[in-house]
Amino acid sequence: MKIIRIAQSKLNLPPIPDGMVRLTHFTASPYAIKNVMNGDNFDYGGGMAQTTTDAFSDNQKVLNLIEEGTYPTGLGGNFDRAYFGSNVILMDIPFDEHKKLLGVTAITEGIPNGYVLGYVDRKTMSFHPNSGYSPANVPPLETKEWDALEGLVEEGLVEIPQPTSQPPPSGDLPLSW
Repeated sequence: MKIIRIAQSKLNLPPIPDGMVRLTHFTASPYAIKNVMNGDNFDYGGGMAQTTTDAFSDNQKVLNLIEEGTYPTGLGGNFDRAYFGSNVILMDIPFDEHKKLLGVTAITEGIPNGYVLGYVDRKTMSFHPNSGYSPANVPPLETKEWDALEGLVEEGLVEIPQPTSQPPPSGDLPLSW
């Protein structure tokens, strides 16, 4: 059964600027909203923004996702983004910068606050603009290859033995070695 949309959205979002994609991030965290609305960069998952955001070039698809909270997976089902929270942080990022996020990369300082358009409270379907939004004034993103082992080392979960200046043992090794 195909659903046909007749009613227009109650939510009015600014158009997506030319050459940019709109990222959506669902969150239940009041701290995430407070941080980005107070000028902090969007940083989630150690700079791995592509793991927690969805990218759109069509504003109607953004509105559909916000209103419905799900989107088709292409596998005959839907992915429930609303499960992650009732607030949606919106970011506009140049397409060329977004391409840097694809693959196994991390943003060293998070997505700059100048790209944060604002957020939508899905309970009231109200849009709250970010006063710091100014995508034309944001410098290029700094990224680095994400290394799973490096992340584990930084978290203190794995220790990499350091080379020593001692020669390797020779002859019979003790059983405890």
